[in-house]
Amino acid sequence: MALLDSVGRLAASMTDILQTRLALASLEIEEELQRFLQLLLWSLAAFFCACFAVVLLAVMLIALFWDHYRLPLIGGMIAAFGGASYWMFAHIRNQLASKPRLLQATLDELEKDAAHLRGAAPEERQENAN
Repeated sequence: MALLDSVGRLAASMTDILQTRLALASLEIEEELQRFLQLLLWSLAAFFCACFAVVLLAVMLIALFWDHYRLPLIGGMIAAFGGASYWMFAHIRNQLASKPRLLQATLDELEKDAAHLRGAAPEERQENAN
């Protein structure tokens, strides 16, 4: 009877561990989805700004400075908006480079659990032998 109780407690402990780890995995997936959506929105905003700026800038500069200074002004505005879009894309690239691996915390906790169980197994055998 004691063996069955021990097996039952072990099964309950393993179920609790699994439930905790799955909850952690779920949380990490939700965080990663939010991070992805944020980066997607930043990307779309940067792309839209870059395209819209180029078109409007070209039209405005051609209209305003058709007779004088049209080329230097077009070049300056293209550089300014190009620099802004480059900054946005660099921000996106940095965000992607600094993100943690998907489910890293869950994997770390499972590794700790496995190490603990490997370490606990010999101790339990010694206690049962005594």
